This record gives sequence, C-alpha cells and structure tokens, in this order.
Amino acid sequence: MGTLKKAWLILVLVLVVTEQYYSVDGCWDHERIALLKLRTFFDGPYFVNRGKNDQSLDCCQWEAVECDNSTKYVIKLDFKYTKDMSSPGWYLNVTSFLPFEKLQTLILTDNQIAGFFEYKGFERLSHLKYLDLSGNKLKDSSFLSSLSALPSLKSLTLSYNDLQTLYLEATEIQLMLNTLEVLDLSGNLFDNNILRVLSGLTSLKSLKLQNNKLKGSIYIKDFPINLEELDVSANEIKDFVPYKGDKCLSKLKVLTLVAVDTDKNILLQSLGSTFPMLRILDLSNNIFNQTYTTLKLDNLTNLECLFLDRSTLNPSLLRSMDVLYSLKKFSFIDSDQLQSPLMVQDLPNYKKLEVLDISSRALNNSFLQSIGELDAVKVLRLADSGLNGSLSSTSGFCKLRYLQELNLKVNNFAGNLPACLVNLTFIQTLDLSFNQFTGDIAESPITKMKSLQELYLYYNHFHIPVSLRPFYNHSKLTIFGGDNNVIYADDVSRSLVPKFKLNTIYLSCCGEAGAFPQFLYHQCDLEAVGLSDINLIGKFPNWLLANNSRLSYLFLNNNSLSGLLHLPNHSNTHMEALIISQNLLSGKIPTNLGDFFPNLEYLNMSSNRFNGNIPSSFGYMSSLYYLDLSNNQLSGKIPDYLGKGCLSLNVLILSNNSLHGQIFFKNFNLVSLELLLLDKNQFTGKLHESLSNSSHLSVLDISNNYISGPIPKWMGNLLSLQKIRMGNNHLESEIPTEFCNLTNLEAIDISGNDIFGTLPSCFPLSIYDIRFSKNKLSGSLYDIFSNGSSISVLDLSNNHLTGSIPHEIKTFPHLTFLLLNNNHLEGEVPTEICKLKLLSWLDLSHNHLSEFTTKWMTYTYQGIRLKHMSGIDLSCNNFSAKIPPGIGNLSNMHSLNLSHNSLLGPIPKTFGNLKKIECMDLSNNFLSGNIPQELVSLYTLEVFSVVNNNLSGEVPSGGQFGGFTESSYEGNPHLCGTQLRKSCRSDRSSGSTVVVDHGEYDGFMDMTAFYASLTTTFLVVLLGLTTILLVNPYWRRWWFYHVEKWTFTCYYFVVDNLPWRFVLYVKHIAS
Repeated sequence: MGTLKKAWLILVLVLVVTEQYYSVDGCWDHERIALLKLRTFFDGPYFVNRGKNDQSLDCCQWEAVECDNSTKYVIKLDFKYTKDMSSPGWYLNVTSFLPFEKLQTLILTDNQIAGFFEYKGFERLSHLKYLDLSGNKLKDSSFLSSLSALPSLKSLTLSYNDLQTLYLEATEIQLMLNTLEVLDLSGNLFDNNILRVLSGLTSLKSLKLQNNKLKGSIYIKDFPINLEELDVSANEIKDFVPYKGDKCLSKLKVLTLVAVDTDKNILLQSLGSTFPMLRILDLSNNIFNQTYTTLKLDNLTNLECLFLDRSTLNPSLLRSMDVLYSLKKFSFIDSDQLQSPLMVQDLPNYKKLEVLDISSRALNNSFLQSIGELDAVKVLRLADSGLNGSLSSTSGFCKLRYLQELNLKVNNFAGNLPACLVNLTFIQTLDLSFNQFTGDIAESPITKMKSLQELYLYYNHFHIPVSLRPFYNHSKLTIFGGDNNVIYADDVSRSLVPKFKLNTIYLSCCGEAGAFPQFLYHQCDLEAVGLSDINLIGKFPNWLLANNSRLSYLFLNNNSLSGLLHLPNHSNTHMEALIISQNLLSGKIPTNLGDFFPNLEYLNMSSNRFNGNIPSSFGYMSSLYYLDLSNNQLSGKIPDYLGKGCLSLNVLILSNNSLHGQIFFKNFNLVSLELLLLDKNQFTGKLHESLSNSSHLSVLDISNNYISGPIPKWMGNLLSLQKIRMGNNHLESEIPTEFCNLTNLEAIDISGNDIFGTLPSCFPLSIYDIRFSKNKLSGSLYDIFSNGSSISVLDLSNNHLTGSIPHEIKTFPHLTFLLLNNNHLEGEVPTEICKLKLLSWLDLSHNHLSEFTTKWMTYTYQGIRLKHMSGIDLSCNNFSAKIPPGIGNLSNMHSLNLSHNSLLGPIPKTFGNLKKIECMDLSNNFLSGNIPQELVSLYTLEVFSVVNNNLSGEVPSGGQFGGFTESSYEGNPHLCGTQLRKSCRSDRSSGSTVVVDHGEYDGFMDMTAFYASLTTTFLVVLLGLTTILLVNPYWRRWWFYHVEKWTFTCYYFVVDNLPWRFVLYVKHIAS
C-alpha cells in the first residue's frame, strides 16, 4: 500500500513539474518565449495563430510553426522571405534556435543573412534533418564546421548565395556531413574544385550545381559515388571523363543539362559510356544549330525520359534517336524555338513511347491524322500547336486505342466533335478548352465515354445543360470544367441521382441556367464550385456548405440568388475563396463567419443587400488577403479586431455602405495592406496616424465621406502610394509639402474640400491625374505647369486662381482633360494649347479671358493638332473676336459652348463638319448673318442655342433643326421660319428677305427706322439753334461768352496737370 502511495506521489510531482513547461493550450512555454524573441530578426505574420489571429499560448498554431502532434515540441520553423532584396546583409545568432531541441526542419530562405555569430549553435540541434539557407548573402562557408554535430542532417540547401569555396578537404566534409543525402549549391560561384571537396560525401544521392562556374572536362572520379540525381545546368561543361575503376556513377538515373553553353555532340557522346544506367535526361533550353546532323545518344539504351523543351533544333535530328529503344516519355514543347514545322515522320519509331508532349509547337493538321502510328501512346499533349479546322477530318488519333489523356486545348478547332471519340475506351482525361467547338454536349460522343475522370471544355461554344444530365452514368467523373460556353436550364426529376462523385465543377458564364442545380445536393466531396454569371435564381444553397466540409472554392457571383446566408455548425478549415457578390442576398452577415472560415483568403460579398454590422470575427481570418463588402447596406463602425488581426490583408474594399465613426484607430495594424477603398460612407473625424503602419499602401480612397481636419503630413511617408482619392469631405488645410516625397504618385483627387493655399510645384513625373476642383486654392498656375510632363487629367476648376494660362502648358503633351473654369484667370488663350494633340476636353468658362490670338485661329484651322478634342467650354468670358473657323475641323467634337461672350461675325460654315456634335451653345453674343445651311447635316445635334444675338434670315428646317423650338432662337428679331411663326418673303429683284411678322411684337426696334429718325432729329435741333442765334443778339453774345470761357478753363487744366513734354507739344500745335 505504501508503494502505491509513493507511485501516486511521484506521478503528481511529475505532472506539477511538467505543467511549468507545458501550457494549457499545448505549447511549451520556453519554446513560445523563444519564438517571440525571434520577432526581432524575422518580420511578417509568423507569430499569429492560424485559427484566430492573435498571440495565443498555443504557438503550435502559429503560421511559421509546426509541432509534433503528440509531444507538442516544435519540429519545423519556416521563416522565408522576411527581408526585402534591397535590405543590407546581417548576422544571425544561431543560439536563438537552441530552445528548439526537437527541431527537424529549419527554413531561412531569402532573409539576406550574411553570416552567423561565432558559427556556433547548430551543433545542439541534434534532430535537424532539413536546413535551407538559400537566397541569402553568405560568402564564408566556415559555418559548415558547426554542422558536423548534426547526425540526422539529410538535406542542405545553400543555393543562390555568394559562396566560392567550402575551405574543406574531402575527408573533413565526409566526417561532418556523413549522413547528407541532398545538397543544393546552385547559383553560387563554385568552379571545378568543388567536386573534389564533395567526393567524400558517400551518402549523397542528389547534387545540384546549376548556374555555377564549372568549365571544361568534368571527371567522374570527383563525384560522390552513390549519386542518383545530378544537375549541372547553365555551366560550360565540355564533356564527362569516365573513370576506369569502381567509381563510375553506376547508380545515376537523372541528369539535367539545361542551357549548357558548349559543343553538344562532344558532351552527349560522353554520356553513354559514363552513365550506363541513366533513365532521365533533360536537355531543355539548348541550341542545336545546323552543324548538328545527329544527336550522339547511341549508348543510352536504358533512357526512358527525354526532355528537349524550348530547345532549338531541326526536327530531322530527332530521327537520329532511333537507338533509344526504351524511351517511354518524350517532351518537346515551345514553338518559339522550332526551325521548321514538325511532322510525325520526324519522330523516331518509338515502340514503347507512352507519353508524347509536343505542346506549343507549330504542327500541321496532318500530324494529328498520322499520329495513330504510335499505337502505344497513352498520353498525347498537343496544346497550343496551331491546329485548326474540323477535328473530324483529322481523326487518325482515334486509332490510339490505349490513349488515357488527350490534350488539344488552345488551338482553333471548330464544328462538332467526331464520332470516333467513342473508340477511346480508356480515355480518362480530355481537354478541349480554348477552341471553337459547337453543338449540344448532350448529343456529343463525349456522353458515351464512360471512363472519363476529368473533362475540360472551357471557352468553346458548346451548349451544356446545367444539370449535367447526360453524364449521370459516368461513375468515374470527378472534374467537369465548362466555363464560358452556353449554359442552359433543363428539366430533370429530383429523384434522379447521378453516379458520379464530383470534386470540381465549373460552369460559369454564360446563359440562363434557371434554378440552382439540385443534383449538387447529392455531391458531398466537392472542393471547387464555380457557377457564376449564368443568372441562377432562387434561394442561396446553404446546404452546399453543410454537405461539403472540404469545399475550398465557391464562386456564385453575378446571379440572382436571394435569401439569407446561414452557416452550418461545423467549421470549414479548407475554404480559401468565397465569392458571392452581385446577388440579392439580404440580412446580416453571420457573426461567426470568421470562426467558420479561419483559413479564408478571398472573400467577396459585394453588391448584395446585407445590412447590420461587420462581424468582429473577421479579425480571426489571419490568412485573409482580399475582402470586398462594398455596395451593401452595412452600418456601424469598422471592428477594431479587423484592423489589428488580419495581418495578411492586402485589399480592403468597403465602399458605398453606411458605415460611420472614425476610419482608423489606435490599434490599426494592417501591415500588408496595399489597396484601401472606403469611399461613399459616413465616416467622420480625422485621419489617424495608425494608417502609417500600412507602409505598402498604394491606393487610398476615402472620398465622399465626412472626414475633417487637415491633410496629415505623415501621408508623405507612405512612399508606395500611387493613387489618393479624398474628394468631397471636410478637409481643411494646405497641401502638405511632404507630398513631394511620394515619388510613385500617379493620381490625386482632393476636390470638394476646403483646401487653401497655392498649388504645389513638386509633383513627381509619374503623376498623370490631378483633381483639385471646388476648393479655395489661390495664386497662379505657373508652378503646376513648370513640371510633370505625364499629366493627362488636370482639373483645377472652381477655385480662386488668378493670372494667365502659362505658355508652359506645352510641356504637357499627354493632356486630355483641362478644366480651369470658374476661376479668375485673364488674358489670352495661349497658342500652345493647340499643340496638345491628345486634348479632348477643354473648359475655360467663367473666367476673364479676353482674346483669341490670330495664331490660335491659324493652328485650330489647320485641324491637325486637336483631332481628339471632344468638348470645348469657353463660356462666360470676355472674348470679342470672330469665331475661329478652324473649330469646325475638330471632327470628334461632342460639345461646344461659346455662350456669354462678345463674339462677333457669322457662325462659321465649317461647323457643318462637326458630325459628332451633340450640344452647341452660341447664345448671348453679337453674332450676325444667317444660320449656315451646312448645320442641317449634323444628325447627332440634340441641343442648339443662339439666343440673344443679331442673326438674320431663315432658320434651317431640315434634319435635327426640325425639332428645335422657338426658345433656341429668342432674341434674334431678324430670324424667320416656321419654328418662329414668322414667314419669310423673298424680294426677287434685290435678293433680300423681308420678315412678315404674324405674331406678337417681340420688343426689338427696326434699326433702319431708328437711324433715319435719329438723323432727322439732329438736323432739326441744329437748324433751330442756328436760327435763334441769328435772330437774338443777346443770346448770341451769351453763347459765345460761355464757349470762350469753357475753352480757357480746359486749356489751363491741361497745362497745370499734364506732363511738361505734352504741354510743349500742345503749345506747338496751338502756335
């Protein structure tokens, strides 16, 4: 009994001690603490829980960590790509990994590590099997000595560093790395001496030395004797020199010689005697020019796989490979390098060939007709080979009775499928995507190919029933891809249950599919479903989520599905993408959505009718990369947990909702964010500095809200910004000078605020879109026109800008929209505007501009400068010249507004050339003459006004002018015509037209009568005054007295007040 009590006591003590190191959540405390210390060296979302994005105690659930399921010790750490390529090299203290005593895999790829402190620390990682240090800045290999105490190390990757030598002898490295099986030294600076050092690695099976400095002859005796795989691509190897003895690499099965820059014949001839057991040979990306008449592969009688992908050679060279009797797979892809079209006769008579891949090679249709001669082929891939016409006329491939895979995608086949397809009784995979095939799939021979497992019909013109009823007896079918065909609804009894168990179905676009396909209710192994853009109707299929716990991709966007979104009880850890946008879904977003899909990466629920708040559980989706909830009826605030938990979030779109409150808060920490669209909401308050944590932000749109306060200066630190849209808020400040730091800025819109001060002069050359309208900006235009030749849109309208339009506008050759209306600009329109060849819209209205220069008229008249012009608005200025006739040569013009000026002369007849004009406003000027009959041919004209001018003659009545009312011509008393209820009587002798008014007098006087009466009145007054002065001497003396007094008064005023030079001139004239 006492012994039993002692045993229980010992057990309790063990549990208590263990509890100090083993947390309740399953993570060892000392390892969790060590991981948190590693944050100093490795940036990124590696220290957060995969299920819920927080720093929970269970470090086994963190992104970079993998633990043993039973002991909970860390067995794998993956810290790759944590430093930018431009980051400086740094030294790592390996002792930071010592707490991980059971660690088996350590990946430190692309971290810009330049070395290790004291080269110590690795020796205590006795369980380490896989070490990856690739893509760093290592130059000194001395750290390898610390790997000698790693008895379990099997794989070491040091590729793409700056290593030149290992500073070791063969015997030393054999002692240190005697268990190593895989070694990757690619992308370094090693020469032939590296082979002597590696020869002692007797356990090595795979060696990669591609892209180094190997040259000349390579001696087999220098290689590790037990090698099975060797990659020496992208070197300058002449040949392999065999060794007459036991060291002959008899176990080598895979040899890769991609992009070797030497004489290929000498190299290839050395292979047979050197590698007698070679099974796989990769000669891709090599050049065999016209000097090569044969490929020296005579002795490779055991070769089974040959790769010549992207190699340049004449197809006739292939006939020299008849000696490869054992060849089973031949790959010869990429048409860009082929010297002439490939024929079946060019291929050797491979009796055992099972896999033939000639994709992306230029082929004739006869190739497909003759391919039946290779009757052992099981896999035939002829994708993107320029084949065309009817497949029925090239049906020789149907003789391949053992064929299991046929790939004809990305060709130009058309018409129906040939009936001989039913002969392919063993076919498992059929890919006909990206062709022009037609016909109803229900009547095609495919429905009789019962062995099909994977069927790809993407991007054709097939008619496919959404129920897939013709395939219900295909029990082996698992994948059906039919996007971008014509999907149609068909009536199928719900009692029919298909025999297949699909894991993938894509039937997106196009057609009218009707109700949601009910056969999917019987599918429980679905991993990917795409039924977008086919106008599905009815309730949202919540049962689809409940029945398929391994569903990873669900695309139901752009349909008419309605109802509520309900989630089942069990979570789905496999879902990566959920796209249900552009439907009629309503109600609240499930509050547990983030818990239900913890590993979701893409979520798009936009353009529905969801209401309520954004669930805080969204913050638990630590892998979420893309989130779009725009165009709904959401309200409330952005949950704090979303802003601090979704560290992987790259795109956040919440536009066009009713969200309110402050946009950014103290804990906002979306460090990976690149695109943020929050426009058209009801956000208030100032911009919080926490947004500066998103250092990769490239697009920011907070327009159409109620944001107040100044534009923050810290925005100038977001150096990745390319587009800024903050229009229609309540921002009030000057434009910060810190914006000069935004060297990548392409577009900025701060219109509709209370921005004041002058225009900045430091915009980067990359900017092309500037919109500052409806603010309080003042000063001249000179600064903004003094830089930035890439600008295409410039909107400075509705401000307080003064001065003239600078001639430097000529430095903006890409300008397409120029809006300077509603300012206080004055002076002339510079001739340089006419040299802006791409200008399509010009609005200078509501200013004080006063002149068209003669040169301006000349440039415009030539009609070669402004050929893209589609709109001109020069209204409400002080222009007083004639209208330049050249405006009529702007053939792309849609809108012309010259109203409210003082323009003179006639309407140019060249306006009849404006064949695309929709609106022409010439009102409130002093135009005279007739309305040109040439305007009748303007059939697109919808708005025409010449109100308040001095036009005369008959109003045109043909074309669009038959629909214009009297209101278009008011204030022109000498116009006549049926539209004005005034008839026109022609005087045949004089050719003049007299207006006979049958309507009410319009209030304007007859100018001829006016001048006649004015002259008569003047003569009567003059004659009367003269008569009075002759008759009455008293009045005559009074009159001359006052005339003399008035003359002297004016003379002395001039003498006393004007400059003396002018006075002398007047005296001289007087004398």
